Amino acid sequence: MNHAKTIMPLIVLLLLAALAMPGAAQYNESSLLAERVAAGELPPVAERLPDEPFFVGPGTLIAAEDLEWEVGQYGGTLRTAHNTPNFSPDVTQGNFEGILDTAGFDMTTLKPNFVRDFDVNEDNTVFTFYLREGLKWSDGVPVTTEDVRFVYEDVYLNEDIYPVFPGDYRSGGASDGTPMEVEIVDEYTFVVSFDRPYGAFLTKLGMRHWLGINAFFRPSHYLKQFHLDYASAEELAPHLDEQELDIDEWYNLFTAKDVGPWDTTRSEAIGSPSIYPWVRVESSPGIIRMERNPYYWKVDIEGNQLPYIDYVESHEVVDIEAITMRVITGEVDFLREAAGLPRMPLYREHAERAGIVATPIRRVLSPTNIMINYTYEDEAWQQVAGDVRFRQALSLAIDREEVLDSVYYNLASLPTLVADEFNRYDPAAAEILLDEMGLDVRDADGYRIGPDGETLNLHFEIFAGIPETVPATELFIEYLRDVGLNATMRDMSWEIFAQRSGANELQITVGWLHPGSWPNVLDDYPPGTWGYGQEWAVWNNTGGTSGVEPPAWIRRAFEIREANNATFPGSPENIAVGEELTQWVKEYLPFIIVVEEMRHPLITAANLRNVAQTGYSIPAYMPMEQMFFVEE
Repeated sequence: MNHAKTIMPLIVLLLLAALAMPGAAQYNESSLLAERVAAGELPPVAERLPDEPFFVGPGTLIAAEDLEWEVGQYGGTLRTAHNTPNFSPDVTQGNFEGILDTAGFDMTTLKPNFVRDFDVNEDNTVFTFYLREGLKWSDGVPVTTEDVRFVYEDVYLNEDIYPVFPGDYRSGGASDGTPMEVEIVDEYTFVVSFDRPYGAFLTKLGMRHWLGINAFFRPSHYLKQFHLDYASAEELAPHLDEQELDIDEWYNLFTAKDVGPWDTTRSEAIGSPSIYPWVRVESSPGIIRMERNPYYWKVDIEGNQLPYIDYVESHEVVDIEAITMRVITGEVDFLREAAGLPRMPLYREHAERAGIVATPIRRVLSPTNIMINYTYEDEAWQQVAGDVRFRQALSLAIDREEVLDSVYYNLASLPTLVADEFNRYDPAAAEILLDEMGLDVRDADGYRIGPDGETLNLHFEIFAGIPETVPATELFIEYLRDVGLNATMRDMSWEIFAQRSGANELQITVGWLHPGSWPNVLDDYPPGTWGYGQEWAVWNNTGGTSGVEPPAWIRRAFEIREANNATFPGSPENIAVGEELTQWVKEYLPFIIVVEEMRHPLITAANLRNVAQTGYSIPAYMPMEQMFFVEE
C-alpha cells in the first residue's frame, strides 16, 4: 500500500484499538434510541452499525498531545448561535466528515475515515477504496458502490448538472486534465484512475477542500426521484411545481435536493438521508435543530455508538453583538466562528455566571488580510493593482505591530510569508514606491491621483463575520490615508457581499487565508479561489475559453499549484513545490498578509468534555461526535 509509507503510526494505533473492540452484543446506544428500538421503530444498535465501525479513542480524531480523551456519556443538547440565515458554520463544520481523515492538519497522516481502507499505486494515478460493509444512510438504506456509480455517471458526467466536469476530479487537479475514470469492482470496492499523477487527490478527500463524503457518496435511492434519467416527467412534475421550475430545468430541482457538506444545517437538508453525526430536522423559525443519526458509523473504545450528544441547536440572531449577548448570558455551549479576541475580556468577566470557558486557541485561518481584485472592471485600478510596487507599498504602510496589539492583544505573530524587506512598518518607504509608480500627483485633499487623472479610491467592502474584521479594516484605512491613498469602508450583509463578490464587483476587501497554519495549501494562490481576481481563475479553469488571461506571474502560480497536485502528500517533491510557492508569495505579494498564528476564542460550556484546548481551532472542535456533557 503506497499510503502506508506515511501513515503507519496511525495504522498501528487503529489496529491496537481494533483488538479491544467489543463484540456486537456489547454495543451501547443513547437512551433516546433505545426507546425507539423498544418501540419497534428501529432495529437494534448492532444491526445499525457497519461490520467494522470506525473506532474512536485517544488520539484518533484529535492529536493525543492536544486532548486528554475520555469515554463520554450520553444525552443533552449542544447550543450555539449564528447570524447567517439558514446556516450555522460551527455546526456545519463540527458535523463534517471526509472520506479520509487526519488527526490535525498534517496531510501526510491521512487515514481511512468513511471508507474501511484505501490503496494507491506507485505513480499516484490509481486509487482503490474499500467500503465498510453494512454501512447505512440515516434512513437505514445500505451505502454501496451504487451510490458511487450514481455520483460519477449520473451527476459528474451529466452535462445538465455539470456543464463542465469538476476540476477536483480531473487528472493532476488541472483545469485541462482528463476527467477521472471510476470502475465499480463490486458492491464494496471501487477504483478511481487518472492518466497522470495526482497525489493531492488524497488530501482533497480529507478536509482540505471540504469536499466531504459527497465527493463520491450521495444517497442515490433518494436522489433518483429528482433525476430525469430515473423519474418520468409526470413523477417530477409536483416537485418541479413546488420549485416553480419547468421540466427543462429539472437539473435545478436535482441540485436543490442534492445536499452537500456545507448544506447539512440548511432547511434543504430536512428529509435528505445523511451519514453525518446529526441530521437536520423540523424546528421553530430561526432555530436550526439537529438530531442524532441512529445509523452513525462510529463507536468509542467501549462500544458506545457516537455521537454522545442527542441534539444540537443553533439560534439565529441579527449580528455578532447579539451572539455575544447569548454567550455572556449562558445561552451558548459552543462557539468559535463568531467569537473574537476583542470580546475576550467580556467573555471572561461573565464566564462563571454564564457557565462557560473562553480559551484562546490557535486559529486555522488568518482572517484579516488585504485581498486585491486585480480584475475589477476599472482599467486605472487594474494598472495600479498589477504593479508589484503598489502591493509592496501597501505592505509597508501597515503597522502590523499595532494590529497585533490593538486587534489581537499580541496573541498572534508577524507573517512568515512576507519577505523581511516588506514585513515592516515604513510609511516613508511606501510613499517613495507610490511616487515611483507615477502616483505622485495629489488632489486638493492630499490624496493621490490615479493614471486616469481621477483620485485613486480604495473601496474596502467587507463582511464582518468575526469581531476582528471591522477594527482591523479601520486601521488599514488610517494607514493607507497616511500615505495618500483615499480608502473607505463599507460593511455589508453576507448576502450582499457574496452577490457582489460573485459578480466581480469587489475592488478590495479583507478576507481569509491559510498562512502558516495549513502546510502546503495552494488553494488561496493565486487570487480567484475566494473571488478576488476571479476572471483569471475562470480563464484557467476553462482552458482560456472564458475569463481574462492573467499575466505571466499569475500563470506561474497556476503551474505551481498543478505541480503540487501531482505529488504525494509529504513527499520530497511535495515539499519542494511548497518551498517554491513560498518564494512566489514573497516575491509577488498577491495579497497583503498582516498577521498569522493568531489565537482565537473557543467558547465552551464549563461541563463540555473532549474538546481540545491546544492545537488549531478547527481540529479542536470538528469532531463534535466525541464531545459530551458531564453532570455538575
